[in-house]
Amino acid sequence: MSYKKAWEIVNRLNEVTGHPFVLTNAGGEHGGGSFISNKAKETINNYLALQEKLRQFLEKEQIDIHI
Repeated sequence: MSYKKAWEIVNRLNEVTGHPFVLTNAGGEHGGGSFISNKAKETINNYLALQEKLRQFLEKEQIDIHI
């Protein structure tokens, strides 16, 4: 994936969610950079928790899905 395409996706994600998921710092003496916001970390943790709940449900119901 190109750098430009990746940033288009990031900008769209920020726009659609109404929350900045990826934040940037402009370059300078100590350089710039990007990092994910606390909202993004919260969303990732919620997704992982939901994924675990689904795994437990499938295990309990003895459902085996091969993806």
